[in-house]
Amino acid sequence: MIRETNFGRTYTLAIKPDPDSNAYTSLPLPQHIDLPTRECPPGLQFLFCRENTTTGGEGLYTDGYRVAEDIRREEPEHFQALSTIPWTYNNRAKGNSYKASGPVIELDDAGQITGIRYNTWLRSPFVGPLEMHDKAYRSYRAFAARAHDPAYQLKVTYRTVELFAFDNRRALHGRKGYDAGGGIRFIEGVYSDRDELNSAIRALDRQPAGG
Repeated sequence: MIRETNFGRTYTLAIKPDPDSNAYTSLPLPQHIDLPTRECPPGLQFLFCRENTTTGGEGLYTDGYRVAEDIRREEPEHFQALSTIPWTYNNRAKGNSYKASGPVIELDDAGQITGIRYNTWLRSPFVGPLEMHDKAYRSYRAFAARAHDPAYQLKVTYRTVELFAFDNRRALHGRKGYDAGGGIRFIEGVYSDRDELNSAIRALDRQPAGG
């Protein structure tokens, strides 16, 4: 089931004359999740490449859970800050204004990672006790350093008629810049939620073998 957002039921990654997102430009994009401005960001994202003849623009993907677990093991003080200190994210356009808060690393009651909320250009300045500012920003920079480290990244070339699907609350994604005048780049995207996938898996598990 498609989850509609302020970008519509579907969206097209193409250059717009008056963009309301950096995604609608040819600029490189740093690693991020989409829509951290929502109380619950979409769990799934699908990108279908209808046509791509431009140079550059490769997708860059990072396993946010791997980054978080490495920080938990190697920099426990940063992990504690990243999983408890809330950051606020804003997205304002002509017709809407979205705002939500949460820690960079989301945990369940057992301490297991359930999501990542990270997007540098939608992040508001930290608001909190003055003595918390240094800790908050140092831990955020520690996460950013790993998120943008090529050692954690998978590079993807978007090829015509290929579909790329990923967990938006786990996989950080970005891209290299591309030559907007050197070809056609037409990539369509939709969001859905983990609930829909988990429901489908459970329904399939109920079916008898060979049914």
